[in-house]
Amino acid sequence: FVSTRTKMGKIARAAAVDMEMVGAIGINVSWVFAFAFVLGCLLAGLGGALVSPTISVTIGMDHNIIIEAFLIVTIGGLGNMWGALVGSLIFGITQSFGVLFWPQFAIVFPYLAVVIILTLKPTGMLKSVW
Repeated sequence: FVSTRTKMGKIARAAAVDMEMVGAIGINVSWVFAFAFVLGCLLAGLGGALVSPTISVTIGMDHNIIIEAFLIVTIGGLGNMWGALVGSLIFGITQSFGVLFWPQFAIVFPYLAVVIILTLKPTGMLKSVW
């Protein structure tokens, strides 16, 4: 929503496509990129602060989070926000069912779902934007 409906989002998308043209109309492109970076860092920090009370924070936990996020986006469809939502629901539900029905191998179920989905639909559940 922010990148498509707000003025700053439209400027940031235009700057990503053609920096020279955005600079030619009088917009400070380096400020736009700095703002986008700061906003991304703010959201990442907020996400970490919200997740840290629910799971134990350890060294190296970022690898699991990055891998799971990549798989969620991949099964949903690259570049598709709704696909990421669908992918996260599928990943979370299969993880919960794994814990419920076969706790010893609960970690296998989401990854097995990823393999099955990508075998049947290589582009992901929803159409990929890219």
